[in-house]
Amino acid sequence: MERILTLEQGFALQEEHWLCLNDDLLHWRLRAEKAEALAENMKNTLSIKDAQIHRLRSQLNEVLSNDNIRGQ
Repeated sequence: MERILTLEQGFALQEEHWLCLNDDLLHWRLRAEKAEALAENMKNTLSIKDAQIHRLRSQLNEVLSNDNIRGQ
């Protein structure tokens, strides 16, 4: 009987350890998904800003070209 109790305690400890590891895994997985979403959002924001900068540079170059034409 004592052996059976010892085995059951061992299994219970092993199951508790397994459950704790799965909780940790879920926690890190959720953090990783949140970080990936944030990174994607930042990437999209930077792409928009890059497009805006490119458009503004084009407009500035156009204005400078027009000023040069008028100045000649």
